[in-house]
Amino acid sequence: GTPLVDIGINLGKNANSPYLNGMIHRALASNVGFLICTGTDLKISKTGIQISERYPSIMRATVGVHPHHAKTMTEDTICAMKELAKSSFVCSIGETGLDFNRMHSPKDKQIEAFRLQVNLAVELKLPLFIHERDAHEDLVKVLDGFQNVGLPPVCIHCFTGSE
Repeated sequence: GTPLVDIGINLGKNANSPYLNGMIHRALASNVGFLICTGTDLKISKTGIQISERYPSIMRATVGVHPHHAKTMTEDTICAMKELAKSSFVCSIGETGLDFNRMHSPKDKQIEAFRLQVNLAVELKLPLFIHERDAHEDLVKVLDGFQNVGLPPVCIHCFTGSE
């Protein structure tokens, strides 16, 4: 059949694993033809780019700060993300979004971090890779605020809303 694309592989902590090559080859043997390494903070985003560089024909990376890490987000983080996103191996901004279920970061910090990353995606004209859990209304409200400035394509890989 048609090869699949795995849009959210979490390999950032496995960059130096002796099993990395085997994991990727098992995915390919299972009809996964392309992989996207998910960035959940600056370090993992950078690692995802480095792994993608090792597998240039089958892998790309995202650059983002997951809602769990939103409390660490600053303007400097956005500047660093912008630099990382210059890599030809970066295909989207994320994993970003809102997670009001697990609440590893306060709600206001999550909303601000999400807004900053949506703004970056608009500026760089890169798609968004979004995570949403128990925060549908607030997530839509942030995205609606960007409708008039050219919101890029959006992939919501995790959501609890109904529409």
